[in-house]
Amino acid sequence: MQPTMQKNNVKQRKTIAIIAMIAVAAIALAAVAIIAVSNKREMTQAASDTCTLNAKALATHQQNFEEAQQEAEEAAKLTVNDVADGTTLETLKDAITLSKAVESAPACPASGNASDFTKATDDIRKYADNLRNITNELDAAAKSVVASQELRLESAE
Repeated sequence: MQPTMQKNNVKQRKTIAIIAMIAVAAIALAAVAIIAVSNKREMTQAASDTCTLNAKALATHQQNFEEAQQEAEEAAKLTVNDVADGTTLETLKDAITLSKAVESAPACPASGNASDFTKATDDIRKYADNLRNITNELDAAAKSVVASQELRLESAE
């Protein structure tokens, strides 16, 4: 072979090798991008599912809260003359006031990314914790008033 042809063959081989390396790199980058997009979608779906589950669980807490509010309102109809300890009525009224300050429940967004759903889930969890605490306060205060009423009735006998 002639030296010029050898040089051309070497150049062609180098060019082919460079093109092949670029193609391999492009394919690898495309694969990484596809995996990243897929993972992002999976993460978003998982965050959305978690938010939905927490929102469904919140419905139970809201129902318990509403029941406790009703019981508290019934107990609040009693007067100081109906109970042995009038402070139980004051505690109940404070709990009722606190329960009326409860804001509307947060919800999951209709769409968004994983961080949007995660933030909504955190908001729902905090709201649920607060709602449980207020429900417990209402329940305890109402039971305390009823117990005080029963004590008053027993002492009147």
